[in-house]
Amino acid sequence: MKQAPKHLNKHGRAHWKKTLADFHITENYNLERLANLCKLQDEKFELQELAKVTEPTFTDRWGQPKSSPVFKMLHDVYVLELRYVREMGLDLPEVNSYQDENRPPRQF
Repeated sequence: MKQAPKHLNKHGRAHWKKTLADFHITENYNLERLANLCKLQDEKFELQELAKVTEPTFTDRWGQPKSSPVFKMLHDVYVLELRYVREMGLDLPEVNSYQDENRPPRQF
C-alpha cells in the first residue's frame, strides 16, 4: 500500500488508507486524484468544525439576510468530493449495478 502524502492531516490520511484498502488504485493520475480527495476531507472537517460555531446567515450592511460563506465553501467541498469519486469510478456498487431499462447507460 502506498504511503499517504505528507501534507494530509488525520482525516485525510484515514480516508487515504481506507480507500486504498477498499479499492485497487494503481494509476498515478488516480493516486493524484485520491490525494486531492483526501485533502478535501481535511478541509471538510475544518469547515464542519467552523460551521458548528457560525450562524448560517448574517445581515449585510443594507439589512438583507445573507448566507454565511462557510456554508457555501462546505457545499463546494461536497460537490468537488462527489466529482472526484465519480471520476475515479469509486461510486457505490449498488448504484452502478442498478440499470433501469428506460435509462441510457452511464458514461462515467
